[in-house]
Amino acid sequence: ALSVMGLFCLYLFRDIVLSGHLLIGDDFVAFYLGMKRFLYNEMRLHHEIPYWNPYIFGGMPFWAHFESTIFYPLGFLFYLLSPEEAYGFTMVLHFLLAGLFMYILVRSLKVTPLGSFLASAVFVCNGFIMAILFLGHLSPVESYVWLPLVLYFVNRAVHADRIWANAIIAGAVWGVQILAGAPQDAFYTFLASALFLLCMLKGDQPMKATASRLLGIAVIVFVAGAGLSCIQIVPALELIKESVRASLDSYEWSTLASYPLQGIITVLMPHFFGNYADGSMWVSNVPWSIPQQSLYTGLLPLVLLGFVSLQGNVEKRVRVFGGLLAVVSLILAFGHNTPIYKIIYLLPGFDRFRAPSKIIVLWVFSMALLAGIGMDGLLSYLKRGDHRRLYPILFSVILLALLLVVFHDTPSAILKVFSPFVLADAIPEKMIDAARIISNEIHRLTLFSGLILLLLLLLRKQILPLSIGGAALCALLMVDLGHVHGQAVRHDDSLYARIRGIKARLDAGLGKDKSLFRVGSFKYSLGANLEMVLGYQTVGGFTALFPSRYYEYMTRYSENKLPDGWVSLFYGVTQHPVFMDLLNVKYEIAHAEKLLGVRQTCLPRAFLVQNSLVLGKDQVLDFMAGKDFDPRKTILFEKKDFTNKPSMSPHGPSIPSGSVEITQYRSDHIALTAENPNGAYLFLSEIFYPGWKAFIDGQPTKILRGNYLFRVIEVPAGTHRIVFLYDPLSIRLGIGVTLFFLSLLGALLIYLYRKQIPLIKRR
Repeated sequence: ALSVMGLFCLYLFRDIVLSGHLLIGDDFVAFYLGMKRFLYNEMRLHHEIPYWNPYIFGGMPFWAHFESTIFYPLGFLFYLLSPEEAYGFTMVLHFLLAGLFMYILVRSLKVTPLGSFLASAVFVCNGFIMAILFLGHLSPVESYVWLPLVLYFVNRAVHADRIWANAIIAGAVWGVQILAGAPQDAFYTFLASALFLLCMLKGDQPMKATASRLLGIAVIVFVAGAGLSCIQIVPALELIKESVRASLDSYEWSTLASYPLQGIITVLMPHFFGNYADGSMWVSNVPWSIPQQSLYTGLLPLVLLGFVSLQGNVEKRVRVFGGLLAVVSLILAFGHNTPIYKIIYLLPGFDRFRAPSKIIVLWVFSMALLAGIGMDGLLSYLKRGDHRRLYPILFSVILLALLLVVFHDTPSAILKVFSPFVLADAIPEKMIDAARIISNEIHRLTLFSGLILLLLLLLRKQILPLSIGGAALCALLMVDLGHVHGQAVRHDDSLYARIRGIKARLDAGLGKDKSLFRVGSFKYSLGANLEMVLGYQTVGGFTALFPSRYYEYMTRYSENKLPDGWVSLFYGVTQHPVFMDLLNVKYEIAHAEKLLGVRQTCLPRAFLVQNSLVLGKDQVLDFMAGKDFDPRKTILFEKKDFTNKPSMSPHGPSIPSGSVEITQYRSDHIALTAENPNGAYLFLSEIFYPGWKAFIDGQPTKILRGNYLFRVIEVPAGTHRIVFLYDPLSIRLGIGVTLFFLSLLGALLIYLYRKQIPLIKRR
């Protein structure tokens, strides 16, 4: 079974593995490629993991960003290969593991190899995961595969004499899932584990003792997982606190991208709203849900739901868990489209994430589990003489055939029949295409349902042996899933060659400039993180977690207020160039037109300023936009940052300001030499952020926030060596907690070994 599953995955990724093409995905190219390229280069140049990323948004934390996935164990290929090569092979590895882990879980629940294989196939290739792969969402794919393995060890902990070892392993696996960079998916995994434990309560045992045992498992899983991943969680919490996301905790924001009720039709027709792979969508303005998320897990699993209730080897509580998880996850995916979510939003965790539709990950998992159990029920049913369970399938095929006849004679009836599922965001000029797409979906649905019915009849009449018929059903499922989702795996070697060409052209124009500068890049199809891939620092960028101060700064610079939840910024020209001058933007890049311009008003990365002015926070940006502001002469501070006035006395306009030179620049370490005849403020065009430290001649000095966004220090008269170092407590604390947890885990393993206690002991 596992060999066949491996071949199925190999078929899906045949162009990547066998032909050597490079896998692509929109978000991988637009976001992850830059992050991985930066890490890859830093490791080769400096042999250390960077804490700070100077390449996007004028600089922001790198280690603290969840999606940097620095410590994710199965991201090792990104340290060994170029990001473009590592991406494809990493995805292949994870799809193989998804099949393996799901198979192991379902087999442990006493499902037959055939049913376990079918569950594995559904989990590997369904509407949710294949759309994520198509979109290039690296972290959610990496996180996805660990769900069944966590539940596998949770289940073992439930049935073991001692819960500790299995619960700790389950927690460690959950910690690995957190390190994969998709905390929302890890949150859903813990919810699924909690529901599983609730379903394991036994009425024939003392309720208090059983509940305490199961609660203990949940606590151990949580503590172990959080402990292992603190190396990422603690810095990330600091970043979230400082980011624009911290202020976006309203119900409306958290329920953005709720799955529309009409999306239920994708259970049967995955491309009802169009195919994301060929661009045939006929709806708009429905982010991250329709049609880029689908409830489709294959037609056969829906048929097999009718056989789940039959007696079998699988515990009744497991079947209840699968059914409850399917129902609960589907209801939660609808988000604000159901009144229930207003109550759910009040529960811990649900207000921290947006896009409730992402919980579809639990829907496809539960459908895979129920399909495996239903396969066993079907095989058991076929040994009996009852035909009644085949009647609904027969009637469905007849109904579909009649619909085809009606639609063939009256094509206009298609949209009338399916009007309840047409969204308000339907594009009027594409409704003719919509009718054609729906018609094709009905043809596919009729074909596969007819083939399933035929195989079931052949099995029922004993014309086909159960082993051959069961294998044929599994093969039909894989053909179905492969046909529907096969286009999700795409490659385009020319795209990466295009990026290399852009870098060569840019290097030819900017390579001679050895000064430190940033660039401003106008909107371009390859995304706002392109400059990070090319190796140039930019004021733009693409990420959902960036400092809120930067958002406010750019909103004041922009012609219009940036939208809430803004995640992508391209450079643009406005009537307030001083904002870009202070950000050290020296060049303007228009990739589409292949143009490169020089900004004459660009200010150096570091310079000395003699005077200061203290204003209220809400006054600073407006003052900077005014005609009277000269950043060379005056630093603007905020009242709330000072109990008294700045200690440095103001100077007259004729006092020389001195000079400053950057002698060393690395992502986490900046060294400068300043020489000035009088005391002055050193303005550094780097983002003010917790964790940065400054030293003058080896002595620590306080970093002030100047001009709303930047680092400023007071420099006494004379010649001084100045160092800025990014060494946040959050990273050191996270490392310490993770090392402490690993030490405890090691001590536990040694204890179990010396006591000769089996690591996993079952009744």
